[in-house]
Amino acid sequence: MPLFAIAAHKVIEHKDWVLGFGLCKNVDFSEIDAFSVRDIRDLRNMREHQKDYFSGEGVVADRWRIEMPEYSADASSVVGTMIGGRLNYAAFGAAAARLLPRLLDEPVPFPQRQGPANSQVR
Repeated sequence: MPLFAIAAHKVIEHKDWVLGFGLCKNVDFSEIDAFSVRDIRDLRNMREHQKDYFSGEGVVADRWRIEMPEYSADASSVVGTMIGGRLNYAAFGAAAARLLPRLLDEPVPFPQRQGPANSQVR
């Protein structure tokens, strides 16, 4: 599951990237936006540096463990569908799967070429 946290963070990074370029204006990202960016970023960082956290040297050690009324977890754990007690991988994966067809329907913009009108792409 460490790679899932990295992939989830990449989805959010790329969403911000395309929106920053004015692309995918008609795509509804609200399902992805419902997930905590901070939690996903924390999981990505903490899971990439687990050794540091296990040895007590993690950068944000106060966020390594999460205490909830129903459970307690650290960022390295997977309990049911929850990674580190913060990210429901089944729910995020389902949201991303529903988003994909909408993204694939978006036009792919190509930059306008400079030069003679009859120039060919090589």
